[in-house]
Amino acid sequence: MKTLLKISEGSIIAIHSIFHLLGKDSAISAKELARNLDVSYNHLSKVLQKLSKEGFLNTNRGPDGGYYLTEKGKNCTLKDILYAIEGDLNYESCLGDRKICKRKNCELNKFLMSLNFAFDKILRKHLKDL
Repeated sequence: MKTLLKISEGSIIAIHSIFHLLGKDSAISAKELARNLDVSYNHLSKVLQKLSKEGFLNTNRGPDGGYYLTEKGKNCTLKDILYAIEGDLNYESCLGDRKICKRKNCELNKFLMSLNFAFDKILRKHLKDL
């Protein structure tokens, strides 16, 4: 199915990982999480490292070790996760290539800004509330 919204695979994995961990009382290994999410272990490991570095996850070592959510991870928003994986989120107010479209007063600008505002509002929702 086609979509207008494009989110990187890394961000999708991060969001699914945190959703999955929200329902867990104990740590889960990266291998088990990769199996449960049906994603590449190597890609998941890179994403989990980023999430850990940003303070969303902690790890336990040993036979019962694995990843678990920190308080930040339990209370994060979609925007928090996207920012951690993608970096700064820039919202465009133009659908065209600025090299082609030289309009100063684009008719679509107001519409696109309202879409960006609505999308930002959705991203500010906490994962635990979705």
